[in-house]
Amino acid sequence: MTQSCLQTTHRNSTLSPAKKTTLTRRQYQCLQLTAAGLTANAIAHRLEISERMVRAHLRDARLRLDARSTAEAVYLALKQNLLE
Repeated sequence: MTQSCLQTTHRNSTLSPAKKTTLTRRQYQCLQLTAAGLTANAIAHRLEISERMVRAHLRDARLRLDARSTAEAVYLALKQNLLE
């Protein structure tokens, strides 16, 4: 593993099991559809919201999960059983 990966893994492994992150319905939907491989544009069409709102929901989900990227947010949400 690279130093960056080790730092990310260490940083996220400090979350206590009792502290479970919660996502809003839209954050969950946007992360779930991102995990399924849809683009922000495709998610916007599916949810009938603007692409800008999709990006805002994904950004907010990243912040709640303390993730540096959307891919990391999906990984962390899956690891915490927040996504199906």
